[in-house]
Amino acid sequence: MGRMKFRTIGLLAIAASLVTACTSTKEKGANGSTAPSGTAAACTKGTAHSAPKTYISDAGFTPSCVKIAAKSLFSFVNDQGKDHSADTQPGSPASFVADLPKKTSTYSRVFKEKGTYVIVDKATGKTMTLYVV
Repeated sequence: MGRMKFRTIGLLAIAASLVTACTSTKEKGANGSTAPSGTAAACTKGTAHSAPKTYISDAGFTPSCVKIAAKSLFSFVNDQGKDHSADTQPGSPASFVADLPKKTSTYSRVFKEKGTYVIVDKATGKTMTLYVV
């Protein structure tokens, strides 16, 4: 009986450590974007949020995985007093640089070209993925 109790406690300890490892960090997706803390889902068209804008801060983009329809307006908003700059990565269907020098600075753009845009904040190196479908 004592041996069975020891095994159960050991299995519970292993399970707890796995849960902690899965929920305590941000997971990197295949394209370099991050999933929200507490999830292990990579950013895909299926997991992307429908949103008209993203907020940029030292914590990254919120949301960081977005899907919009082609010919839609999408905005980047500086969510803190520090200078941020959203820049498309090579391989994106179109390129742009969104300079956001102060809190509430906004850059809006109509995305006409379908595809996957990987965008990095030059100030923090954090990335987001924008699917235009």
